[in-house]
Amino acid sequence: MAQADRTLFAAGLILIYATVIGFTDNYVRVIAAEAGLWQFHVTRAVMALALLGLMMPLLGLRLRPVRLRSVVARSAIHGTAMLIYFGALAFLPVAIVAAGLFTAPIFVLLISRFVYGHRIGPIRILAVAAGFLGVILVLGPEALSGASLAAVLPVAAGAMYALGNIATKEWCAEESAETLLAGFFTALGLFGLIGMAVLAVLPVVAPAGPEGFLMRGPVWPSSTFYFWTFIQATGSLLGVGMMIRAYQIADAGRVSVLEYVILPASAFWSWAIWGETLSALAWIGMALIVVAGLMIALRARAGKAAHACPDTAEDHAAPAFDPPEEEAAPMPRPALIRPDLIRPDLARWNSRFDTADFVFGEGPNTFLARHAADLPAGKALCVADGEGRNGVWLAARGWQVTSLDFSAVAQRKAADLATRHGVTLHLVEADVHDWPYPEAAFDLVVDVFSQFSTPQQRARKWEGMLRALRPGGALIVVGYTPRQLLHRTGGPSEEANLYTPALLRDAFGDLRIDLLEETEEVLDEGAGHSGLSAVVGLVATRPA
Repeated sequence: MAQADRTLFAAGLILIYATVIGFTDNYVRVIAAEAGLWQFHVTRAVMALALLGLMMPLLGLRLRPVRLRSVVARSAIHGTAMLIYFGALAFLPVAIVAAGLFTAPIFVLLISRFVYGHRIGPIRILAVAAGFLGVILVLGPEALSGASLAAVLPVAAGAMYALGNIATKEWCAEESAETLLAGFFTALGLFGLIGMAVLAVLPVVAPAGPEGFLMRGPVWPSSTFYFWTFIQATGSLLGVGMMIRAYQIADAGRVSVLEYVILPASAFWSWAIWGETLSALAWIGMALIVVAGLMIALRARAGKAAHACPDTAEDHAAPAFDPPEEEAAPMPRPALIRPDLIRPDLARWNSRFDTADFVFGEGPNTFLARHAADLPAGKALCVADGEGRNGVWLAARGWQVTSLDFSAVAQRKAADLATRHGVTLHLVEADVHDWPYPEAAFDLVVDVFSQFSTPQQRARKWEGMLRALRPGGALIVVGYTPRQLLHRTGGPSEEANLYTPALLRDAFGDLRIDLLEETEEVLDEGAGHSGLSAVVGLVATRPA
Protein backbone atom coordinates (compact mmCIF):
# COMPACT_ATOMS: atom_id res chain seq x y z
CA MET A 1 0.00 0.00 0.00
CA ALA A 2 1.09 3.54 -0.46
CA GLN A 3 2.22 5.69 2.39
CA ALA A 4 -0.44 7.76 4.08
CA ASP A 5 0.47 11.12 2.55
CA ARG A 6 0.07 9.56 -0.90
CA THR A 7 -3.60 9.16 -0.01
CA LEU A 8 -3.89 12.94 0.19
CA PHE A 9 -2.32 13.27 -3.24
CA ALA A 10 -4.64 10.52 -4.51
CA ALA A 11 -7.59 12.50 -3.13
CA GLY A 12 -6.54 15.47 -5.27
CA LEU A 13 -6.33 13.25 -8.34
CA ILE A 14 -9.79 11.81 -7.65
CA LEU A 15 -11.25 15.31 -7.24
CA ILE A 16 -9.93 16.31 -10.68
CA TYR A 17 -11.15 12.99 -12.12
CA ALA A 18 -14.65 13.52 -10.70
CA THR A 19 -14.83 17.11 -11.94
CA VAL A 20 -13.79 16.19 -15.48
CA ILE A 21 -15.85 12.99 -15.79
CA GLY A 22 -18.87 14.62 -14.16
CA PHE A 23 -18.80 17.24 -16.92
CA THR A 24 -18.20 14.92 -19.89
CA ASP A 25 -20.68 12.26 -18.77
CA ASN A 26 -23.45 14.84 -18.69
CA TYR A 27 -23.19 15.01 -22.49
CA VAL A 28 -23.61 11.27 -23.02
CA ARG A 29 -27.33 12.01 -23.48
CA VAL A 30 -26.41 14.14 -26.50
CA ILE A 31 -24.30 11.34 -27.96
CA ALA A 32 -27.01 8.76 -27.23
CA ALA A 33 -29.62 10.76 -29.11
CA GLU A 34 -28.29 9.68 -32.52
CA ALA A 35 -25.72 6.86 -32.16
CA GLY A 36 -25.37 3.61 -30.25
CA LEU A 37 -23.32 2.60 -27.21
CA TRP A 38 -21.14 0.24 -29.24
CA GLN A 39 -20.30 2.78 -31.92
CA PHE A 40 -19.60 5.33 -29.19
CA HIS A 41 -17.09 2.98 -27.50
CA VAL A 42 -15.30 2.23 -30.77
CA THR A 43 -15.13 5.89 -31.83
CA ARG A 44 -13.99 7.08 -28.41
CA ALA A 45 -11.37 4.34 -28.17
CA VAL A 46 -9.90 5.24 -31.58
CA MET A 47 -9.76 8.92 -30.62
CA ALA A 48 -8.25 8.24 -27.19
CA LEU A 49 -5.59 5.87 -28.52
CA ALA A 50 -4.72 8.33 -31.28
CA LEU A 51 -4.28 11.10 -28.70
CA LEU A 52 -2.08 8.82 -26.60
CA GLY A 53 0.02 8.04 -29.67
CA LEU A 54 0.48 11.74 -30.39
CA MET A 55 1.48 12.45 -26.80
CA MET A 56 4.03 9.62 -26.59
CA PRO A 57 6.99 11.47 -28.16
CA LEU A 58 6.03 14.81 -26.62
CA LEU A 59 5.72 13.58 -23.03
CA GLY A 60 7.95 10.51 -23.19
CA LEU A 61 5.05 8.17 -22.44
CA ARG A 62 5.61 4.43 -22.09
CA LEU A 63 2.80 2.24 -23.44
CA ARG A 64 4.59 -1.12 -23.49
CA PRO A 65 3.35 -3.24 -20.57
CA VAL A 66 5.78 -4.68 -18.04
CA ARG A 67 3.39 -7.59 -17.43
CA LEU A 68 1.15 -8.01 -20.46
CA ARG A 69 -1.14 -10.63 -18.94
CA SER A 70 -1.84 -8.46 -15.90
CA VAL A 71 -2.69 -5.45 -18.06
CA VAL A 72 -4.94 -7.55 -20.32
CA ALA A 73 -6.74 -9.08 -17.32
CA ARG A 74 -7.28 -5.71 -15.65
CA SER A 75 -8.50 -4.13 -18.90
CA ALA A 76 -10.94 -6.99 -19.49
CA ILE A 77 -12.31 -6.71 -15.95
CA HIS A 78 -12.82 -2.94 -16.10
CA GLY A 79 -14.25 -3.16 -19.61
CA THR A 80 -16.71 -5.84 -18.53
CA ALA A 81 -17.79 -3.70 -15.58
CA MET A 82 -18.58 -0.81 -17.91
CA LEU A 83 -20.47 -3.10 -20.32
CA ILE A 84 -22.65 -4.45 -17.50
CA TYR A 85 -23.22 -0.93 -16.22
CA PHE A 86 -24.31 0.53 -19.56
CA GLY A 87 -26.25 -2.63 -20.43
CA ALA A 88 -28.27 -2.38 -17.24
CA LEU A 89 -29.25 1.17 -18.20
CA ALA A 90 -31.35 -0.32 -21.01
CA PHE A 91 -33.96 -1.74 -18.66
CA LEU A 92 -33.34 -0.32 -15.16
CA PRO A 93 -33.73 3.17 -13.75
CA VAL A 94 -30.52 5.20 -13.68
CA ALA A 95 -30.82 5.52 -9.90
CA ILE A 96 -30.75 1.76 -9.33
CA VAL A 97 -27.86 1.27 -11.78
CA ALA A 98 -25.82 4.03 -10.18
CA ALA A 99 -26.53 2.74 -6.67
CA GLY A 100 -25.37 -0.71 -7.76
CA LEU A 101 -22.11 0.60 -9.22
CA PHE A 102 -21.41 2.56 -6.06
CA THR A 103 -21.33 -0.66 -4.05
CA ALA A 104 -17.77 -0.93 -5.41
CA PRO A 105 -16.10 0.45 -2.23
CA ILE A 106 -17.80 -2.28 -0.19
CA PHE A 107 -16.43 -4.94 -2.53
CA VAL A 108 -13.00 -3.28 -2.44
CA LEU A 109 -12.94 -3.68 1.35
CA LEU A 110 -14.14 -7.28 1.21
CA ILE A 111 -11.67 -8.31 -1.50
CA SER A 112 -8.80 -6.42 0.15
CA ARG A 113 -9.48 -8.07 3.49
CA PHE A 114 -10.37 -11.65 2.57
CA VAL A 115 -8.35 -12.14 -0.64
CA TYR A 116 -5.26 -10.02 -0.05
CA GLY A 117 -5.27 -9.96 3.75
CA HIS A 118 -5.11 -6.17 4.11
CA ARG A 119 -6.07 -4.76 7.48
CA ILE A 120 -9.29 -2.72 7.39
CA GLY A 121 -9.81 -0.27 10.21
CA PRO A 122 -13.13 0.88 11.71
CA ILE A 123 -12.74 4.40 10.32
CA ARG A 124 -12.61 3.10 6.75
CA ILE A 125 -15.64 0.89 7.36
CA LEU A 126 -17.57 3.86 8.75
CA ALA A 127 -16.47 5.98 5.78
CA VAL A 128 -17.77 3.39 3.33
CA ALA A 129 -21.09 3.19 5.17
CA ALA A 130 -21.47 6.98 5.35
CA GLY A 131 -20.54 7.41 1.70
CA PHE A 132 -22.92 4.72 0.49
CA LEU A 133 -25.77 6.14 2.55
CA GLY A 134 -24.99 9.51 0.99
CA VAL A 135 -25.18 7.94 -2.48
CA ILE A 136 -28.62 6.49 -1.73
CA LEU A 137 -29.88 9.86 -0.48
CA VAL A 138 -28.55 11.69 -3.53
CA LEU A 139 -30.15 9.18 -5.87
CA GLY A 140 -33.43 9.38 -4.03
CA PRO A 141 -36.01 6.82 -2.82
CA GLU A 142 -36.29 5.31 -6.31
CA ALA A 143 -32.82 3.84 -5.88
CA LEU A 144 -34.27 1.30 -3.46
CA SER A 145 -37.72 0.89 -4.95
CA GLY A 146 -38.53 -1.52 -7.71
CA ALA A 147 -35.47 -3.65 -7.05
CA SER A 148 -35.61 -7.06 -8.72
CA LEU A 149 -33.37 -9.89 -9.80
CA ALA A 150 -32.28 -7.72 -12.73
CA ALA A 151 -31.02 -5.16 -10.21
CA VAL A 152 -28.26 -7.64 -9.35
CA LEU A 153 -26.55 -6.65 -12.62
CA PRO A 154 -25.43 -3.18 -11.42
CA VAL A 155 -24.16 -4.78 -8.21
CA ALA A 156 -22.18 -7.21 -10.38
CA ALA A 157 -20.81 -4.19 -12.22
CA GLY A 158 -19.80 -2.72 -8.87
CA ALA A 159 -18.01 -5.94 -7.91
CA MET A 160 -16.15 -6.08 -11.25
CA TYR A 161 -15.25 -2.41 -10.99
CA ALA A 162 -13.90 -3.01 -7.49
CA LEU A 163 -11.82 -5.98 -8.66
CA GLY A 164 -10.42 -3.92 -11.52
CA ASN A 165 -9.45 -1.13 -9.14
CA ILE A 166 -7.71 -3.56 -6.80
CA ALA A 167 -5.93 -5.09 -9.80
CA THR A 168 -4.56 -1.63 -10.60
CA LYS A 169 -2.45 -1.78 -7.43
CA GLU A 170 -2.01 -5.49 -6.79
CA TRP A 171 -1.28 -6.65 -10.36
CA CYS A 172 -0.15 -3.53 -12.19
CA ALA A 173 1.80 -1.44 -9.67
CA GLU A 174 4.84 -1.25 -11.96
CA GLU A 175 2.83 -0.23 -15.04
CA SER A 176 2.61 3.36 -16.20
CA ALA A 177 -0.77 5.09 -16.05
CA GLU A 178 -0.71 5.53 -19.81
CA THR A 179 -0.21 1.78 -20.30
CA LEU A 180 -3.32 1.03 -18.25
CA LEU A 181 -5.23 3.78 -20.05
CA ALA A 182 -4.34 2.26 -23.41
CA GLY A 183 -5.43 -1.17 -22.16
CA PHE A 184 -8.74 0.20 -20.86
CA PHE A 185 -9.66 1.94 -24.12
CA THR A 186 -8.48 -0.99 -26.22
CA ALA A 187 -10.74 -3.36 -24.27
CA LEU A 188 -13.76 -1.05 -24.62
CA GLY A 189 -13.00 -0.54 -28.31
CA LEU A 190 -12.87 -4.30 -28.91
CA PHE A 191 -16.11 -4.81 -26.99
CA GLY A 192 -17.66 -2.04 -29.08
CA LEU A 193 -16.55 -3.69 -32.32
CA ILE A 194 -18.12 -6.96 -31.22
CA GLY A 195 -21.38 -5.19 -30.37
CA MET A 196 -21.45 -3.34 -33.69
CA ALA A 197 -20.78 -6.56 -35.61
CA VAL A 198 -23.57 -8.43 -33.81
CA LEU A 199 -26.09 -5.62 -34.40
CA ALA A 200 -25.03 -5.34 -38.06
CA VAL A 201 -25.67 -9.06 -38.60
CA LEU A 202 -28.70 -9.30 -36.31
CA PRO A 203 -30.24 -5.81 -36.31
CA VAL A 204 -33.00 -4.92 -33.87
CA VAL A 205 -35.45 -2.05 -33.93
CA ALA A 206 -34.07 0.61 -31.62
CA PRO A 207 -36.28 3.33 -30.15
CA ALA A 208 -35.49 6.85 -31.26
CA GLY A 209 -33.34 9.07 -29.04
CA PRO A 210 -31.36 8.07 -25.95
CA GLU A 211 -33.74 5.15 -25.24
CA GLY A 212 -32.19 3.27 -28.17
CA PHE A 213 -28.59 3.75 -27.05
CA LEU A 214 -27.93 0.10 -26.18
CA MET A 215 -29.79 -1.49 -29.13
CA ARG A 216 -28.74 0.88 -31.92
CA GLY A 217 -26.38 -0.55 -34.53
CA PRO A 218 -23.91 1.33 -36.77
CA VAL A 219 -25.20 4.68 -38.12
CA TRP A 220 -23.80 7.70 -39.97
CA PRO A 221 -23.75 10.24 -37.13
CA SER A 222 -23.50 14.01 -37.40
CA SER A 223 -20.61 16.26 -36.43
CA THR A 224 -22.28 16.75 -33.03
CA PHE A 225 -21.65 13.10 -32.20
CA TYR A 226 -18.00 13.33 -33.20
CA PHE A 227 -17.47 16.60 -31.32
CA TRP A 228 -18.86 15.35 -28.01
CA THR A 229 -17.22 11.94 -28.41
CA PHE A 230 -13.90 13.74 -28.86
CA ILE A 231 -14.60 15.75 -25.70
CA GLN A 232 -15.38 12.43 -24.00
CA ALA A 233 -12.12 10.87 -25.24
CA THR A 234 -10.04 13.85 -24.12
CA GLY A 235 -11.76 14.11 -20.75
CA SER A 236 -11.51 10.37 -20.19
CA LEU A 237 -7.77 10.38 -20.91
CA LEU A 238 -7.26 13.06 -18.30
CA GLY A 239 -9.82 11.91 -15.74
CA VAL A 240 -9.42 8.14 -15.97
CA GLY A 241 -5.66 8.56 -16.11
CA MET A 242 -5.74 10.40 -12.80
CA MET A 243 -8.07 7.80 -11.32
CA ILE A 244 -5.64 5.05 -12.34
CA ARG A 245 -2.72 6.88 -10.74
CA ALA A 246 -4.74 7.33 -7.56
CA TYR A 247 -5.30 3.57 -7.32
CA GLN A 248 -1.62 2.92 -8.06
CA ILE A 249 -0.22 5.19 -5.35
CA ALA A 250 -2.75 4.68 -2.53
CA ASP A 251 -4.72 1.89 -0.94
CA ALA A 252 -7.72 0.85 -3.04
CA GLY A 253 -9.99 0.77 0.01
CA ARG A 254 -9.34 4.45 0.63
CA VAL A 255 -9.46 5.61 -2.97
CA SER A 256 -12.74 3.80 -3.61
CA VAL A 257 -14.39 5.82 -0.83
CA LEU A 258 -12.93 9.04 -2.23
CA GLU A 259 -14.51 8.13 -5.58
CA TYR A 260 -17.94 8.77 -4.07
CA VAL A 261 -17.27 12.44 -4.84
CA ILE A 262 -18.05 11.81 -8.51
CA LEU A 263 -21.76 11.76 -7.68
CA PRO A 264 -22.01 15.30 -6.27
CA ALA A 265 -19.66 16.45 -9.05
CA SER A 266 -22.05 15.02 -11.64
CA ALA A 267 -25.00 16.58 -9.83
CA PHE A 268 -23.28 19.98 -9.90
CA TRP A 269 -22.71 19.78 -13.65
CA SER A 270 -26.30 18.57 -14.19
CA TRP A 271 -27.47 21.74 -12.43
CA ALA A 272 -24.98 24.01 -14.22
CA ILE A 273 -25.62 22.58 -17.71
CA TRP A 274 -29.22 21.38 -17.67
CA GLY A 275 -30.71 23.30 -14.72
CA GLU A 276 -31.56 20.09 -12.86
CA THR A 277 -31.92 20.71 -9.13
CA LEU A 278 -31.44 18.50 -6.08
CA SER A 279 -33.79 17.70 -3.24
CA ALA A 280 -33.07 18.37 0.43
CA LEU A 281 -32.32 14.66 0.89
CA ALA A 282 -29.79 14.87 -1.94
CA TRP A 283 -28.01 17.77 -0.22
CA ILE A 284 -27.81 15.72 2.98
CA GLY A 285 -26.47 12.83 0.94
CA MET A 286 -23.75 14.98 -0.60
CA ALA A 287 -22.78 16.17 2.87
CA LEU A 288 -22.38 12.55 3.95
CA ILE A 289 -20.23 11.87 0.89
CA VAL A 290 -18.00 14.81 1.81
CA VAL A 291 -17.78 13.51 5.38
CA ALA A 292 -16.76 10.08 4.10
CA GLY A 293 -13.98 11.60 2.02
CA LEU A 294 -12.81 13.78 4.90
CA MET A 295 -12.68 10.76 7.22
CA ILE A 296 -10.31 9.03 4.81
CA ALA A 297 -8.23 12.15 4.14
CA LEU A 298 -7.89 13.15 7.81
CA ARG A 299 -7.04 9.58 8.78
CA ALA A 300 -4.34 9.63 6.10
CA ARG A 301 -3.02 12.96 7.40
CA ALA A 302 -2.85 11.55 10.93
CA GLY A 303 -1.00 8.52 9.62
CA LYS A 304 1.45 10.76 7.81
CA ALA A 305 2.22 12.71 10.96
CA ALA A 306 2.59 9.57 13.03
CA HIS A 307 5.06 7.93 10.65
CA ALA A 308 7.00 10.86 9.25
CA CYS A 309 10.76 10.62 9.63
CA PRO A 310 13.82 11.27 7.45
CA ASP A 311 14.48 9.16 4.35
CA THR A 312 17.20 6.64 3.91
CA ALA A 313 16.95 2.91 3.29
CA GLU A 314 14.83 1.03 0.81
CA ASP A 315 11.71 -0.64 0.19
CA HIS A 316 9.12 -3.19 -0.16
CA ALA A 317 7.25 -6.25 0.78
CA ALA A 318 8.63 -9.75 0.52
CA PRO A 319 7.51 -13.37 0.57
CA ALA A 320 7.75 -16.25 2.96
CA PHE A 321 10.68 -17.67 4.86
CA ASP A 322 11.70 -20.76 2.90
CA PRO A 323 15.35 -20.81 1.76
CA PRO A 324 16.26 -21.37 -1.89
CA GLU A 325 15.78 -24.98 -2.87
CA GLU A 326 19.32 -25.59 -4.09
CA GLU A 327 22.30 -24.12 -2.33
CA ALA A 328 25.76 -24.09 -3.91
CA ALA A 329 27.06 -23.46 -0.41
CA PRO A 330 25.28 -23.19 2.93
CA MET A 331 24.03 -19.70 3.60
CA PRO A 332 25.83 -18.00 6.47
CA ARG A 333 23.99 -17.34 9.67
CA PRO A 334 22.98 -13.74 10.26
CA ALA A 335 25.68 -11.60 11.79
CA LEU A 336 24.94 -10.02 15.11
CA ILE A 337 23.79 -6.46 14.69
CA ARG A 338 26.41 -4.16 16.18
CA PRO A 339 24.67 -1.93 18.73
CA ASP A 340 27.45 0.67 18.63
CA LEU A 341 26.88 1.17 14.87
CA ILE A 342 23.20 0.92 14.07
CA ARG A 343 20.95 0.40 17.06
CA PRO A 344 19.66 4.00 16.76
CA ASP A 345 19.05 3.41 13.04
CA LEU A 346 17.37 0.09 13.77
CA ALA A 347 14.91 1.63 16.22
CA ARG A 348 14.13 4.43 13.78
CA TRP A 349 13.58 2.12 10.82
CA ASN A 350 11.48 -0.30 12.84
CA SER A 351 9.33 2.64 13.87
CA ARG A 352 9.08 3.89 10.32
CA PHE A 353 8.14 0.50 8.91
CA ASP A 354 5.61 -0.13 11.69
CA THR A 355 2.58 0.93 9.64
CA ALA A 356 0.01 -0.78 7.47
CA ASP A 357 1.30 1.20 4.50
CA PHE A 358 4.46 0.44 2.52
CA VAL A 359 6.97 3.26 2.81
CA PHE A 360 8.42 2.77 -0.68
CA GLY A 361 5.37 1.30 -2.38
CA GLU A 362 4.76 -2.28 -3.43
CA GLY A 363 6.08 -2.18 -6.99
CA PRO A 364 9.74 -2.63 -7.92
CA ASN A 365 12.20 0.17 -8.46
CA THR A 366 11.77 1.39 -12.03
CA PHE A 367 15.47 1.06 -12.97
CA LEU A 368 15.54 -2.51 -11.66
CA ALA A 369 12.32 -3.39 -13.52
CA ARG A 370 13.73 -2.02 -16.78
CA HIS A 371 17.07 -3.79 -16.63
CA ALA A 372 16.36 -7.04 -14.79
CA ALA A 373 13.19 -8.03 -16.64
CA ASP A 374 15.06 -9.93 -19.36
CA LEU A 375 17.78 -11.53 -17.23
CA PRO A 376 17.61 -15.33 -16.97
CA ALA A 377 16.36 -16.30 -13.51
CA GLY A 378 18.78 -17.74 -10.98
CA LYS A 379 19.76 -16.84 -7.43
CA ALA A 380 19.41 -13.21 -6.41
CA LEU A 381 20.50 -11.23 -3.36
CA CYS A 382 18.56 -8.06 -2.52
CA VAL A 383 20.63 -5.92 -0.16
CA ALA A 384 18.72 -3.71 2.31
CA ASP A 385 15.50 -5.04 0.82
CA GLY A 386 13.34 -3.44 3.51
CA GLU A 387 9.69 -4.36 3.08
CA GLY A 388 10.65 -6.59 0.17
CA ARG A 389 9.24 -4.89 -2.92
CA ASN A 390 12.22 -5.70 -5.15
CA GLY A 391 12.69 -9.19 -3.76
CA VAL A 392 9.04 -10.06 -4.33
CA TRP A 393 9.13 -8.71 -7.88
CA LEU A 394 12.17 -10.86 -8.70
CA ALA A 395 10.69 -13.94 -7.01
CA ALA A 396 7.53 -13.55 -9.10
CA ARG A 397 9.79 -13.86 -12.15
CA GLY A 398 11.33 -17.13 -11.07
CA TRP A 399 14.34 -15.96 -9.07
CA GLN A 400 15.38 -17.65 -5.81
CA VAL A 401 15.69 -14.52 -3.70
CA THR A 402 17.58 -13.85 -0.49
CA SER A 403 16.15 -10.67 1.05
CA LEU A 404 18.64 -9.09 3.45
CA ASP A 405 17.65 -6.37 5.92
CA PHE A 406 18.22 -5.53 9.59
CA SER A 407 14.62 -4.55 10.39
CA ALA A 408 12.47 -7.38 11.71
CA VAL A 409 9.38 -5.19 11.25
CA ALA A 410 10.16 -4.67 7.56
CA GLN A 411 10.84 -8.37 7.05
CA ARG A 412 7.49 -9.34 8.60
CA LYS A 413 5.81 -7.07 6.06
CA ALA A 414 7.99 -8.56 3.33
CA ALA A 415 6.85 -12.04 4.34
CA ASP A 416 3.22 -10.92 4.17
CA LEU A 417 3.72 -9.35 0.74
CA ALA A 418 5.37 -12.50 -0.54
CA THR A 419 2.49 -14.60 0.71
CA ARG A 420 -0.03 -12.35 -1.00
CA HIS A 421 1.89 -12.66 -4.27
CA GLY A 422 2.27 -16.42 -3.90
CA VAL A 423 6.08 -16.40 -3.91
CA THR A 424 8.84 -17.39 -1.52
CA LEU A 425 11.74 -15.34 -0.14
CA HIS A 426 14.64 -16.40 2.01
CA LEU A 427 14.57 -13.64 4.64
CA VAL A 428 17.84 -12.85 6.42
CA GLU A 429 17.71 -10.41 9.32
CA ALA A 430 21.21 -8.97 9.55
CA ASP A 431 23.31 -5.83 9.24
CA VAL A 432 24.12 -5.38 5.53
CA HIS A 433 27.53 -3.94 6.43
CA ASP A 434 28.75 -6.88 8.51
CA TRP A 435 26.89 -9.88 7.09
CA PRO A 436 29.34 -12.59 5.93
CA TYR A 437 28.50 -12.47 2.22
CA PRO A 438 29.01 -15.98 0.77
CA GLU A 439 31.60 -16.46 -1.95
CA ALA A 440 30.23 -16.50 -5.54
CA ALA A 441 26.73 -17.50 -4.39
CA PHE A 442 24.44 -15.29 -6.50
CA ASP A 443 23.67 -14.72 -10.18
CA LEU A 444 22.27 -11.26 -9.41
CA VAL A 445 23.05 -8.81 -6.62
CA VAL A 446 20.73 -5.80 -6.21
CA ASP A 447 21.36 -2.68 -4.11
CA VAL A 448 18.59 -0.09 -4.49
CA PHE A 449 18.60 3.24 -2.62
CA SER A 450 20.34 1.79 0.47
CA GLN A 451 22.03 5.12 1.12
CA PHE A 452 21.93 5.10 4.89
CA SER A 453 25.54 3.82 4.93
CA THR A 454 28.50 6.05 5.78
CA PRO A 455 31.36 5.90 3.23
CA GLN A 456 33.20 3.41 5.48
CA GLN A 457 30.14 1.20 5.89
CA ARG A 458 29.39 1.44 2.18
CA ALA A 459 32.87 0.18 1.30
CA ARG A 460 32.37 -2.93 3.49
CA LYS A 461 28.92 -3.54 2.04
CA TRP A 462 30.06 -3.24 -1.58
CA GLU A 463 33.08 -5.44 -0.93
CA GLY A 464 30.73 -8.13 0.38
CA MET A 465 28.39 -7.74 -2.61
CA LEU A 466 31.29 -8.20 -5.03
CA ARG A 467 32.42 -11.29 -3.15
CA ALA A 468 28.91 -12.78 -3.39
CA LEU A 469 28.59 -12.29 -7.18
CA ARG A 470 29.28 -15.32 -9.36
CA PRO A 471 31.30 -15.15 -12.59
CA GLY A 472 28.86 -14.14 -15.31
CA GLY A 473 26.51 -12.69 -12.70
CA ALA A 474 24.91 -9.22 -12.86
CA LEU A 475 25.10 -6.37 -10.37
CA ILE A 476 22.47 -3.60 -10.27
CA VAL A 477 23.00 -0.53 -8.07
CA VAL A 478 20.64 2.45 -7.90
CA GLY A 479 21.07 5.59 -5.84
CA TYR A 480 20.51 9.29 -5.57
CA THR A 481 23.15 11.78 -6.76
CA PRO A 482 24.15 14.98 -4.92
CA ARG A 483 21.68 16.94 -7.07
CA GLN A 484 18.96 15.17 -5.10
CA LEU A 485 19.63 17.61 -2.26
CA LEU A 486 17.97 20.26 -4.45
CA HIS A 487 14.83 18.18 -5.00
CA ARG A 488 14.28 16.79 -1.46
CA THR A 489 11.97 14.05 -2.77
CA GLY A 490 13.68 11.16 -0.98
CA GLY A 491 17.06 9.90 0.07
CA PRO A 492 19.58 11.01 2.67
CA SER A 493 20.42 14.57 3.59
CA GLU A 494 24.18 13.88 3.90
CA GLU A 495 26.07 14.45 0.65
CA ALA A 496 28.69 11.86 1.64
CA ASN A 497 26.01 9.15 1.40
CA LEU A 498 25.06 10.02 -2.18
CA TYR A 499 26.43 8.41 -5.35
CA THR A 500 28.07 9.76 -8.48
CA PRO A 501 28.93 7.91 -11.71
CA ALA A 502 32.62 8.29 -10.87
CA LEU A 503 32.08 6.74 -7.42
CA LEU A 504 30.29 3.72 -8.90
CA ARG A 505 32.87 3.33 -11.67
CA ASP A 506 35.69 3.32 -9.14
CA ALA A 507 33.92 0.90 -6.79
CA PHE A 508 32.96 -1.62 -9.47
CA GLY A 509 35.67 -1.05 -12.06
CA ASP A 510 36.73 -4.71 -11.93
CA LEU A 511 33.38 -5.64 -13.46
CA ARG A 512 32.29 -5.08 -17.05
CA ILE A 513 30.12 -1.98 -16.87
CA ASP A 514 27.16 -2.52 -19.19
CA LEU A 515 25.27 0.65 -18.29
CA LEU A 516 26.03 3.66 -16.12
CA GLU A 517 23.51 6.46 -16.46
CA GLU A 518 22.67 9.59 -14.52
CA THR A 519 19.16 10.94 -15.01
CA GLU A 520 16.54 13.23 -13.58
CA GLU A 521 13.15 11.52 -13.58
CA VAL A 522 9.87 11.56 -11.70
CA LEU A 523 9.74 8.67 -9.22
CA ASP A 524 6.51 7.35 -7.76
CA GLU A 525 7.71 4.62 -5.42
CA GLY A 526 5.61 5.20 -2.32
CA ALA A 527 5.96 8.25 -0.14
CA GLY A 528 9.67 7.54 0.41
CA HIS A 529 10.64 8.14 -3.21
CA SER A 530 8.18 10.53 -4.80
CA GLY A 531 8.66 13.37 -7.26
CA LEU A 532 11.42 14.72 -9.48
CA SER A 533 14.61 12.90 -8.51
CA ALA A 534 18.30 12.88 -9.45
CA VAL A 535 19.23 9.22 -9.88
CA VAL A 536 22.24 7.22 -11.00
CA GLY A 537 21.99 3.56 -12.01
CA LEU A 538 24.61 0.92 -12.73
CA VAL A 539 24.33 -2.45 -14.48
CA ALA A 540 27.55 -4.46 -14.46
CA THR A 541 28.64 -8.06 -15.08
CA ARG A 542 31.43 -10.08 -13.47
CA PRO A 543 33.54 -11.57 -16.27
CA ALA A 544 33.10 -15.33 -16.57
